[in-house]
Amino acid sequence: MEKLRQKIWQKLRSIPKAEEALTRTKEGSKSDLDVIAAYLQLHKKVLELGRIFVSVG
Repeated sequence: MEKLRQKIWQKLRSIPKAEEALTRTKEGSKSDLDVIAAYLQLHKKVLELGRIFVSVG
């Protein structure tokens, strides 16, 4: 579980609200899991768009 948490932290560490949510989930907050999931979905979409622009350009 700790390895997964580290990977998520690496992806979201530059986003202050995501960092706060990660810290709160480590302290036991279940509701902040939804916040983290939303940021991970957004991160995935940004990566997908980046790949599309690279392949087109």
